[in-house]
Amino acid sequence: DGTPVSLFSVAESGSNAAPSVMSPIDPTREPDDAWAYMLPEFCEGNFGLELHRPSVGRRQVVLPRDEPGLLERVTLVSGQAISGGFQRTACEGQTHEWYEALVKVPARRVVLDVFVHRDVFPNVQPTVGARLATGGIPPAPPTLSPDAIEAADTLRVSGEIRHLPYGLEDIGLSEIPDYGDLARFAAEMRGFQLSDFRGSRLTVDHPPVMSSIAFWFELPNA
Repeated sequence: DGTPVSLFSVAESGSNAAPSVMSPIDPTREPDDAWAYMLPEFCEGNFGLELHRPSVGRRQVVLPRDEPGLLERVTLVSGQAISGGFQRTACEGQTHEWYEALVKVPARRVVLDVFVHRDVFPNVQPTVGARLATGGIPPAPPTLSPDAIEAADTLRVSGEIRHLPYGLEDIGLSEIPDYGDLARFAAEMRGFQLSDFRGSRLTVDHPPVMSSIAFWFELPNA
C-alpha cells in the first residue's frame, strides 16, 4: 500500500484559514471537484485525484495511494486563481511583494516564471530578486538585511534571471513543448491576453530539496 501524495491545498472562500482565497482558474468549474484545480488539457498519464479536508476551511488535492504506479510517468499541470493575496502598492510594514515556489522533489533544473500585467506597476520596472531558503518563510527582500535566524537559513541563488518583454513571444521551453499554449490558455481563462504581460524567468540547476525560490518586487508608493 502506498501513501496519498499531497499536491497542494486550497483555502475555502469565506474561511479564516488564510487572507487569500484560491479558486479554479476556470470560473465555470465546481470548487468541490479536485479536477477543477487542474488543467486536464495539458495533463498526461493514468491517475485519479481526490479532494480531502484536513482542517476547517481548507481543501487538499491529493493523488490516491495507489495511483499512479511507482515507475509510471505522468504529467500534472494545475492552474488556480488567487484573490486577495498580493499588494499592489507599498503600505506600512510592507515595502516588497513576493512570489515563491517550494522545491519538493529532486530536480536537475527548476524554471520559475513570473508574468506581470501592464496595469500592475505601469511606470515601474519591478526589482526582481531571488534566493533559496531552507527555512519556513521566504528570504528577506534583496534590498533589506535579514535577521540572524533568517540569515542562517538563507542560501544565495546561483541562477540566471532573464527579463521577458511585453508580448511574451519567446517563452518556449524545450522541456515543455506546449508551454506557450499553456500560458496563453491560462491568461484567456481569466479574461486576459498574453500580449499584455511582461515577465521574468529564473533558471536554477540542482536546487536543494525543500528550499523555496522567491521573486521579490519592490512596491511603488500609492
